[in-house]
Amino acid sequence: MMKMPVDISKAALRCETMSTKIKQLTPGKTVAGRWTIQKLLGKGSCGVVFQVVDSKRKGYCAAMKVEYLSPEYDPTLKLEVGVLKKLNGSRDVMKLIDFGKRSNYAYMVTTLFGMDLISLRTKIKRGFNDASVLRVAVFVLSAIKQLHEVGYVHRDIKPGNVMTAGATGRDSRTFCVIDFGMARAYVVESKGKRKLRPRRASILLRGTVRYCSLSVHARNEQSRADDLVAMMYMLVEITLGVPWRDAKDEQIVIKMKKETSIDELFADLPEELKTIYNYLQSLRYQDRPDYFKVYDLLMQAMKRLQINFLDPYEWEDAEMERDSNESGNPEEKNLPVETPLTSPVTISPLVTPSTPSAPSSAPKPAEIGPPVEEINTAVDYDPKELQTKKPLSREELQFLYFPELREKKFREVLLEI
Repeated sequence: MMKMPVDISKAALRCETMSTKIKQLTPGKTVAGRWTIQKLLGKGSCGVVFQVVDSKRKGYCAAMKVEYLSPEYDPTLKLEVGVLKKLNGSRDVMKLIDFGKRSNYAYMVTTLFGMDLISLRTKIKRGFNDASVLRVAVFVLSAIKQLHEVGYVHRDIKPGNVMTAGATGRDSRTFCVIDFGMARAYVVESKGKRKLRPRRASILLRGTVRYCSLSVHARNEQSRADDLVAMMYMLVEITLGVPWRDAKDEQIVIKMKKETSIDELFADLPEELKTIYNYLQSLRYQDRPDYFKVYDLLMQAMKRLQINFLDPYEWEDAEMERDSNESGNPEEKNLPVETPLTSPVTISPLVTPSTPSAPSSAPKPAEIGPPVEEINTAVDYDPKELQTKKPLSREELQFLYFPELREKKFREVLLEI
């Protein structure tokens, strides 16, 4: 018998009701004889995310996503595990550590991330500034490109699905895309060759209405371009807020998206974002986005506004100011916080460039992250620095810390479809 499509909202309600009838996992429970649940991190309609500790590695914490099993809904955890396996070997992505199945639930264990964009926006109690949003955009573009290069579209790019890779050091300034439960392969194999998956004539809506492209609202098959359009709406949301953010009815959202001009949508944001948005609107289902074109426009805006990936983010400034107010001299509490201009590099012990040592009176280099924490990522030397015997410029140094954001990463084509 043909299985009829299920309305997502009804399925979610049914799963929530179903999950109350199943014995729930709770803190203190150990899964697979290895992962001890510490606390609940989040809860969805059919599953939960816990922070767990590994009995095989003292003090090592990870995230465990649990999906309770029931014949009443189509599970997504198996799909997510498959996507993460494809992404294995990619840099700055969620890493799959373990997965398995029990009598009434399936689980997967992944790297434990930091805060999502919603939490960070709440933290500063206002929209992100240009310096923050442009850097976030480059990281998200990199993450989306890596997913597309293994043959999947995400179909639910939104602030809640973009998180920092960790809480300290370099990881606190690295943004990753999570939650691949709604992803879909856009590539199929036929006779040993990979080709574009044929688009379906009619589909259900997948994604979050606030960030869907108009093509998705029209129930067209989602393409790589639709992920990037969702990214653009997300960037507007975390800065100014999209005009339709308070609308609940999909038809009202569609009407507002159609009637909102590009100048109104990106008001007070870098002009380059308008160019990117216009370009994305021209793409068809079968078109491979020019990721370098998008990257180059974002980098042009960053250079024009003198933004560097080593700059503190505004929520870090708020933390530094708060720490200063709590521990500093009462008379100095109202002093402005200085923005660090340089960042340290941990040189590989295998090769030590013979650069002139700084005089003892020179100021200490600023740290990445709040001043109370040290950067916890070792960075290897750059061949140019070794050859020239001169330290890298700050513009070059940023790509030593974040190599996945180099120009060549956006130029390379791994999947020619």
